[in-house]
Amino acid sequence: MKRNYYINDLDLGTFQKLAVQIAYHEAGHATAIYLYNKQQQLPSIFFQIHLKNYEDIKQLTAHDINYQGAYVAEIEGGCLIENLALNLSVSKNEIKPREKEEYYRALNADVINLLAGSIAEQNYLILRDNEIINEALLNIRNLGRYGNYSDMQKINNYLRFLSDCPVEQQQKLTLLLKESFFFITHPQTWKAVTAVAHYILDSQKQEVYCEDIFKVIDHCMA
Repeated sequence: MKRNYYINDLDLGTFQKLAVQIAYHEAGHATAIYLYNKQQQLPSIFFQIHLKNYEDIKQLTAHDINYQGAYVAEIEGGCLIENLALNLSVSKNEIKPREKEEYYRALNADVINLLAGSIAEQNYLILRDNEIINEALLNIRNLGRYGNYSDMQKINNYLRFLSDCPVEQQQKLTLLLKESFFFITHPQTWKAVTAVAHYILDSQKQEVYCEDIFKVIDHCMA
């Protein structure tokens, strides 16, 4: 899960503003990985957030500004597919019936959690500007402005595993996008996302461990 860097980020003004957006982006991922998986009674996933500092980002603006692989933040781990050692190269016909449900539940959760970062960042900006987020704003093109290039590559691989039909892939993505949207923007979830974003900003750490985030969310939800 990577928050990619785009030339449009230069238009955001100060680094501090960009840092807040990045914090909400990563908080969206982290909160979804913990809370959504928990709600779905899926296994706990451990992860670590890596954040680039101001000097690192200045390096990116100078050398990698047009490179889609450049990123300002990354979550290492956090995907059920990787944690459960599920192999997307395996043919669906080779999967045993009792394993299919595990595959599909893991894939659905991973996609929802991958989308959660950009949705959280977008929601933060809309609330900051006293606007109202709604489903009309909810589409992949809009989310593309919030650094989800790498995440969408992974999501597209998941969708191709779920179906060979492009129409079915798009329909599935639309459903999962809505589910991720409603999960992240639910008042209780958003309270947790905000708490995690503030923790990321206040700690000023470049490495944030999931155990600390779990404590923040648990305290917030208590």
